[in-house]
Amino acid sequence: SITNGHKNFEHGGAWQGFTTQISRYVDDQLSVIVLTNRSGANPKRIADLIAGVVLPALKIKPVSAIPDTDPQSTARAKEVLQQIIKG
Repeated sequence: SITNGHKNFEHGGAWQGFTTQISRYVDDQLSVIVLTNRSGANPKRIADLIAGVVLPALKIKPVSAIPDTDPQSTARAKEVLQQIIKG
């Protein structure tokens, strides 16, 4: 596959609650291997984030935020949370 224009060979797997991911950016001489022991983990996402830290050109583009269709409720929720933080 191609990640931000960089050639990437990758493979992931899972078995009995363990999950894995290997991502090899061949032209960048970078390999990221993630091993987890939590079935709900997302080792590909972890590998992508690590690759972006090591080589900023591989940084994942942020997902678009959900539009705020009720800014008044959002403002009130922020106010309540600030009050809780202050005790």
